[in-house]
Amino acid sequence: MRIAICDDEPVFAENLKNDLLREFARHGKSCVFTVVNSGAELLSLCMKEKIDAVFLDIAMPDLNGFDTAKKLREMRKNIMIVFVSSKETTVFSAYEYSPIWFIPKSQMYLLKRAVDKILSKTDAAEDEMSFMQIKMENKIIEIDIRRIKYFKSDGHYICYIDKNGARSSSFRCRIHDVELQLDSVWFVKTHNRFLANLRMARSIEGNELVLYDNERIPISRSQMNEVKEKFQDYFRSIR
Repeated sequence: MRIAICDDEPVFAENLKNDLLREFARHGKSCVFTVVNSGAELLSLCMKEKIDAVFLDIAMPDLNGFDTAKKLREMRKNIMIVFVSSKETTVFSAYEYSPIWFIPKSQMYLLKRAVDKILSKTDAAEDEMSFMQIKMENKIIEIDIRRIKYFKSDGHYICYIDKNGARSSSFRCRIHDVELQLDSVWFVKTHNRFLANLRMARSIEGNELVLYDNERIPISRSQMNEVKEKFQDYFRSIR
C-alpha cells in the first residue's frame, strides 16, 4: 500500500509515520509512506503516484484539510481519507468529505481503529477481482493478479514472477497469447520478453518501467508509446 501523511507540523508528521509503520507491521503489512507538509504538496504527489490512503491534518495554512480533501475526491473518488486534527469540533463538518475515520490528536490511540478500517476496505476491494483463469500451454491456470509482477518469456517458454520474487513453473506458450488474455486487467507488454503488471509500477524512467520494489523492467523502443499510454490510463482509472 502507498500511504501519504499530510501535516504542516513536520515533527508530528514523522512521529505519525513511525506509529503507522508499527501499526501496519502488527498486521504483517509493509507500506510505502510519503510525508508532505501542505495540501498543495499532497495534491501534486497524488497526481504523480497512486496513493491508497492519506492521513490528513485539517488546520493548515493556504490550503486547509477540507479544501484538500475536496480536490482529492475530484481527482480520485476512492482514495481513503483519515482526518487527524487538534480541532475536535470539526468532526461533524468532516463527514462531507467521506473520510473513513477521524482521529483527534488528543486521542491517537484511535490510530489502531483507522488502520483496521483501511485494511478491511483494502481486502474487500482486492477480493472483488483478484483471481483469473488464463490458458497457458494446454492448461487452464488460475492466477492472482494482485501478486504477479510480470511474465517473462524465455524462448518458447513463459513463467511469471510474483511480488516476493518467486518464479512459477514454465509453460510452453507465447507471451502474445498471455498478453491478449490480460490486456483488460492492466498488463502491458514492455518488451518482447516481458509482460508487466501496471499495479506494481511506480514510474517510467528512461527506457525502463520502475516497480514499487525498485526492480526495473526494460521497455523496447517499439513499445514505449503503448507503455506510456497504458501507464497513464491506469493512473487515471484509480483516481
